[in-house]
Amino acid sequence: RSLPMVLLLSKADKLNRGPAEQARRKVQAELDASGVSARAITFSAPARTGVDAARAAIAALLWGEDEASPALAPDPA
Repeated sequence: RSLPMVLLLSKADKLNRGPAEQARRKVQAELDASGVSARAITFSAPARTGVDAARAAIAALLWGEDEASPALAPDPA
């Protein structure tokens, strides 16, 4: 049995937005083609890129699509 997962493509801050998105799409296409149940997200902790998307994806795995834990809510800014 395959478990769904979230794949964080780290170091997104090392690429410009266009190439980072292109890499994410390529990885996602390869995951989809291989039948792996995964969501690829570009991520950079220092630049805060993908942090909200990662939290939402993890919350969706843990609590379902429409439920989110307050513990995973975005940091107030």
